[in-house]
Amino acid sequence: MPHGGLTGLVEGALTQPLDIVLSTERLNVIEEISASERTMVVQAGVMLQSVQEAAASEGLMFPLDLGSRGSCTLGGNLSTNAGGNRVIRYGMARDMVLGLEAVMADGTVISSMNRMIKNNAGYDLKQWFLGTEGTLGIITRAVLRCREEVTTAPTALVAINSFDALVSVLKAARPRPCGQPLGL
Repeated sequence: MPHGGLTGLVEGALTQPLDIVLSTERLNVIEEISASERTMVVQAGVMLQSVQEAAASEGLMFPLDLGSRGSCTLGGNLSTNAGGNRVIRYGMARDMVLGLEAVMADGTVISSMNRMIKNNAGYDLKQWFLGTEGTLGIITRAVLRCREEVTTAPTALVAINSFDALVSVLKAARPRPCGQPLGL
């Protein structure tokens, strides 16, 4: 059974005396950050907060954010396809992964460390492992997609008297191509 940061709340990491545990805590290196490509290569045991801080040091942002950021690991986040506090805007963990490496039960290493947003060269191997909680293989490394750092936070307080009105406001407030009015 794989163990990352052990921050899950569904008791999926509880073990019995005869269970074998595979810990990723020593796979804790951020191998590379490329500000120009907006990518980061990390090992599975790196803490989410470390990834966020490393991205920020390069003027980037890694959008995945969880309350357990200081103790959860990227391998766990990816293997559970974590959503987090910014899921509505940036998507699930799978939307932030460009490539990954995993080890199968027989020791075979599957590597698809893609660095491109668009890659239609065959099967998207990373999708076989994201969200499968280690049942198909253990994620060991990943290429993460970072975003430009958000430097402003425009805020509005809107009073709404019905759920239907809320849906309309959210639809109108979606980001628009440059030069188009917001349309509220």
